[in-house]
Amino acid sequence: MLTPQQEGQFSEILRGAFTKNRLQEVLYYRLGKRLEDLSLADDYKSLLFQVLHDARMRGWTERLLLAARQSNPENAQLLAFSQQFGLATATPSGPELESRIRYSDETFDVNPWRSKLGRVEGQVCQVELPIGTGVGTGFLLGPDVAMTNYHVLRPVLLGHADWRDVVLRFDYKRLADGRELNVGTRYSLADVDWLLDESGLSDVDQLPDPGSEVPNDADLDYVLVRVRDSPGYQSIGGAANADPSAPQRGWLVPSTTDHDFEAKPALMIMQHPEGEPLQLAIDTESVISVNANRTRVRHKTVTASGSSGSPCFDTNWNLVALHHVGDPRYCPKYNQGIPMTAILRLLARRQKLALLGEHAL
Repeated sequence: MLTPQQEGQFSEILRGAFTKNRLQEVLYYRLGKRLEDLSLADDYKSLLFQVLHDARMRGWTERLLLAARQSNPENAQLLAFSQQFGLATATPSGPELESRIRYSDETFDVNPWRSKLGRVEGQVCQVELPIGTGVGTGFLLGPDVAMTNYHVLRPVLLGHADWRDVVLRFDYKRLADGRELNVGTRYSLADVDWLLDESGLSDVDQLPDPGSEVPNDADLDYVLVRVRDSPGYQSIGGAANADPSAPQRGWLVPSTTDHDFEAKPALMIMQHPEGEPLQLAIDTESVISVNANRTRVRHKTVTASGSSGSPCFDTNWNLVALHHVGDPRYCPKYNQGIPMTAILRLLARRQKLALLGEHAL
């Protein structure tokens, strides 16, 4: 139940996010409601008042907000408004967010930043194995190509679990009070040639202090998989309730230039910790060190079980690393990621760069 002030704010945000015709499409395709059944007002502001009144009285305000976000995921105002209800990835509040990131990026502008956050949200998923629990995080690198850690899918890769039971769950939303509003959009692995490439862990990763030892540059703890139904070409929410005018989900495009982790130590991680809905962890002084052959970056950005396979970004949403493990000691002092350029170099040697989205090169 929105307060009168919140409902007025929601009305103004909807008015800025959708024309009357677009709102009509969102209501019909996402919610199965006809605008003419809700209001016949000519004035858009009056029409929205009546739509929100019906939503309040009949209990579908939450679904309306979710539908609006799915149909316009990059709208910064919709994202900020949704955060207070758990329907968008949580970030620090406006002033705190701005001060935290401006510390490392003096050109930071919160609205474009939130717009990119809204786009990235739809491209990161929870990876579930047959046991039915969230065991990791993954992300799209092409319309039907996803990446996670090798060790996340190791039971499947070693034949201990059936690949047909692997689920990539996008769009999972839970309200702040704990109620599930959207169980997510589930995708399976492709029926043919689902395994596109793999690179295992290194024994060096188990050493709390590897000293001068470095992993082999072919041991990068990733797996690339083919996903059924090309989620990158679909709108957020999937084909079941697709809004034909909504933007495509899209996919992440890794930076092809080596990121200067030492000079730009901020790392943001989009993750599904403990099987929870998407969360964003930010640390503007995250990077601890980069190893000698630049195949590992140690950092301090907070993660948890289930965060393996998460994408790591700089403050401008450039994909710069793949999170993979934490410090194995009882009192951990670091987390660790794989620089994306190390992965791209290995894919290039294997002549597999073309597997990624057409805009990746």
